[in-house]
Amino acid sequence: MVQDLISSSKSDLTPAEGSIVSLAKATVHLPPEPPEAALLLYVLRQQFSPAASTIGASRGTSQRELSEGVDWNAFNRLAVAHRVAPLVYRYFQGHPGELPAEVLAQLRQQIRATGFRNLVLTRELVRLAGVFADAGIDFLPLKGPLLAHQLYGDVSQRQFGDLDILVRPCQLGEARELLTREGYRYQDGWDSWRQRAYERFGHHYGYYHPLKSVQVEMHWRVLPQNVRFAIEVPEFWARLERCAIAGVPVPCTPAEDLLLMLTAHGSRHHWERLNWICDIAALLEARPDLDWQVVEQRARRLGAVRMLDLGLLVAHDVLGAPLPAGAAGRLEVDRMTRELGADVRAMLFAGINFEAAVGIRWRYFLRLRERLPHRLSYVVGQTVNSLFWRVISWGSRDEADRSSIA
Repeated sequence: MVQDLISSSKSDLTPAEGSIVSLAKATVHLPPEPPEAALLLYVLRQQFSPAASTIGASRGTSQRELSEGVDWNAFNRLAVAHRVAPLVYRYFQGHPGELPAEVLAQLRQQIRATGFRNLVLTRELVRLAGVFADAGIDFLPLKGPLLAHQLYGDVSQRQFGDLDILVRPCQLGEARELLTREGYRYQDGWDSWRQRAYERFGHHYGYYHPLKSVQVEMHWRVLPQNVRFAIEVPEFWARLERCAIAGVPVPCTPAEDLLLMLTAHGSRHHWERLNWICDIAALLEARPDLDWQVVEQRARRLGAVRMLDLGLLVAHDVLGAPLPAGAAGRLEVDRMTRELGADVRAMLFAGINFEAAVGIRWRYFLRLRERLPHRLSYVVGQTVNSLFWRVISWGSRDEADRSSIA
């Protein structure tokens, strides 16, 4: 662990003049993937980068050849599990006859249900945006309908199950009261001391509207405190733009901040799901005018260069997304990021629960950040988090015991 904490530094992230290491030499030979995974990657690559559809296991292989021996029910389940079913359905709509009719019918039914649910959530998001604005509470939609609209131009093209919103920490109390007045119920049910303790290191509360069957995660940080991704500074809120969704303007992040947030979120979760990787490829495709100098300056300020580069590398390796010159240069010399990318790629279809694999998770996070204080923050934060949940569990059991005696 100590070696992991000190093994990389800022110099690892800056290409040394005259020092070139071929990315090809860092290629990891992975075990054969199941045919369902190979076909799924082919389908997604065709949409984001047709030339990349020959990468890896499917090199030189056609879609028809990849379909041989595929368990179509397993293929469907894999697409749904990685939340890319809308993109898969869109591909096969343009390639009629290449998917068994019954599987296409199953996908169609799922997509219709997803589309209807997404419209319900979109309508509620737009309504809440107006309610928060009228109350004078700063409000930023995260992920969900707005991200689907920004990246894919259609809220039905991205699977999501709830609404995520970000508020300023100083307005958290007002925002909680507002949601309660709007009929949302606080799901944890903690008393004030537990709330105050959790707010010091946590990042969101869960609310649920029983009549609308809508869940809202209200964030006051984009990521937990121990991840050390403090993007929510006053300048961040001042940079917000307005995006029209369902004809109504709502706050949205500039593309440069959005890329940093998406790569940080995906990196935190080990890029376990393909839809997070698709989001990076979709953003690069939708916004070729990204100001890379601004992106990299902000990433360095946040100590999030490695998370940014890892997201770009995974999107490049998995979907053929283009690598900007700055990231490509850093990756030539940053062995740690290349190793992390190989680990992510190897585990993508391995069926490993990253959150439950404590040893894998710790080693991953200690290599993910380029600054020693951020690695130490993760270690301390995980310890505090564990103690907090033990105290909460103990307190809840104690109260339950007293209630049963009474």
